[in-house]
Amino acid sequence: MRLLRRRGPTRRGLTRRGGTRRGGKGATPSSHRRFQQRATRVRRRPWKVAALVALFLAVLGGVVFLFGWSRAFVVQEVVVQGVEGELAESVRAHASVPHGRPLARVDAGALTERVQQDLRVAQVEVGRSWPSTITLEVVAREPAIAVVVPGEPMRVADAQGIVYDEVAKKPRGISQLRVPSADAEPTRLRGAIAMRESIPEDLRAQMHGMRLLTTGNMQFRLGEVSVVWGPPEQPTLKSRVLQALLLQDSIQLEPEDDEGAQEVRQRVTIDLSVPETPVVKGLPPVPEE
Repeated sequence: MRLLRRRGPTRRGLTRRGGTRRGGKGATPSSHRRFQQRATRVRRRPWKVAALVALFLAVLGGVVFLFGWSRAFVVQEVVVQGVEGELAESVRAHASVPHGRPLARVDAGALTERVQQDLRVAQVEVGRSWPSTITLEVVAREPAIAVVVPGEPMRVADAQGIVYDEVAKKPRGISQLRVPSADAEPTRLRGAIAMRESIPEDLRAQMHGMRLLTTGNMQFRLGEVSVVWGPPEQPTLKSRVLQALLLQDSIQLEPEDDEGAQEVRQRVTIDLSVPETPVVKGLPPVPEE
């Protein structure tokens, strides 16, 4: 009988079962090769990150230098918008932005403070028009009341009570307020403005002789009737009480033709210092029946 010799594992079998690659005893497993490749990529990654960071910093530095230090974008013109004439020239002078300064390095906050040193300027917005222009959008104060101090020029104040300019005559559409001293507080001036605004428009045209006393109380005249307004509080209530009192037949704003009657009307005074209990003085006597 012929004995069959058992064959050993073939090279192909070793390749399939043992996981070795063709090429002999020193072959490297594929999984180990992939691990080495990943490790190489990981070792190279910090260099790539560093290169990207360096590139970003270089670009950033170039941009900063271009806009902040180079001569490419510098101030060559200052444009004032919103006002004109002498006020515009004053704004430009107070801004004092030197030509040749890089546009990006102009301090908008400091520039705003300098411009608002001219009290006629209520608000200013600083803008940059590349490549070489600073724009100043200006809002001027509007007069709300004319302020008169004995022996001094007439001034005007805005709705916030800020006295900001001298005028030769009272602007149209506002009232004149006589104050005891030039340093009238804005809160008191605002009170006078609120007093005037609370009066109905048909009566407002007859208001004159507005005064602010040293005590802070206010008074004025409506035609021939004196009104003691008192402190600035409760303007709406005081106005309603005043209108109700003026409906009485015995209180008339305009004098009658008779001189004696006119003299009586001029002595009528309405005191609204405490509007809940107003006081009327100088009413003509009630004729006896």
